[in-house]
Amino acid sequence: VDDAVMDNVRQIFGFESNKKNLVDPFVEVSFAGKTLYSRILEKNANPQWNQCLTLPAMFPSMCERMRIRVTDWDRLTHNDVIGTAFLGMSKISAPGGELE
Repeated sequence: VDDAVMDNVRQIFGFESNKKNLVDPFVEVSFAGKTLYSRILEKNANPQWNQCLTLPAMFPSMCERMRIRVTDWDRLTHNDVIGTAFLGMSKISAPGGELE
C-alpha cells in the first residue's frame, strides 16, 4: 500500500502520527488516608499542571510516605497508571513538624 494512502487512512480515522503518544493525564496525591486529584489535561504528552493540592497533615503522622501517581484518564475503559512515586515525609518536613 502506498505511504500517501496510509497517511490518508490514518487522518480519516484519527490515527495521526503526532497524536499517538498523547494521554489525558491527572495526578493523584495520597497521604494518611486522604486522596486529592488534579484536573485532567486532555491530549497532552508533556503535562504541566501549575495547580496546588492541599492535604491537611497532622504531625507526627503514622504515615511516613506520600504517594504521587500520574494516571491516564480514559472515558470508556479503566484509567491507566503512567507512573507512581513515593515521597518520604522526612524529605519535606522539619523537626517540630513544620513543613519547609
